[in-house]
Amino acid sequence: MVEHVLGWRSVVVALGVTLGAAPVMAHPHAWIDLQSQVLLDDDGLVRALQFDWVFDDYYTVALADAGEVVDQLADDFWQGIAKRNLDNLADHDYFTAVEFDGQAVELGTVSRYDGGLRDGRMWMRFELPLAEPKDPAAGSLSFAVYDPTYYIEIIHAVGAVITFDGAGADRCEGEIIQPNPTLEQVSLAAALDKDESAGDGLGELFAETVQVRCS
Repeated sequence: MVEHVLGWRSVVVALGVTLGAAPVMAHPHAWIDLQSQVLLDDDGLVRALQFDWVFDDYYTVALADAGEVVDQLADDFWQGIAKRNLDNLADHDYFTAVEFDGQAVELGTVSRYDGGLRDGRMWMRFELPLAEPKDPAAGSLSFAVYDPTYYIEIIHAVGAVITFDGAGADRCEGEIIQPNPTLEQVSLAAALDKDESAGDGLGELFAETVQVRCS
């Protein structure tokens, strides 16, 4: 597995992404299908977000040593990869930005996670706590999940809906708001090969935003 050492891609390297076999020479080079769940505490406050990441086939194959067949690797292997991914993402807020009434929300540290293989693709599930629970009925809560460099595209899977669990879950809904990059921004991303970066602001332009509303 070839490891890239460019500084701007340090997080991606830590994740083990080595998409040299990717079919296009433009950003993004890796793809994650996302599922999101909002976790509420006993008082109906948002205490955490739970994410399911399903990585693309190229990423999954790149994780295995030469000659290994991914679907023959034990569950412990994939759970170990999930832990390594999350350890390396901790200093980058797990590629997650949360806002409450327009102000950034401090996030906690992931301690609950799992990983495995599904239909030949690695999946990783983790619970990301908020440092302090927020009342979704008292203000505007939103979140976005994205790689700042846009080397990895993270978007909700086709047909995905935002689910809720906990007290008052039936009074909440989540709306996935699609990004609206300009033609110039799309062209910039398409012009970048795997050894180039437009900086840490590119990914945000292509990120979905989830708006949480609770009555």
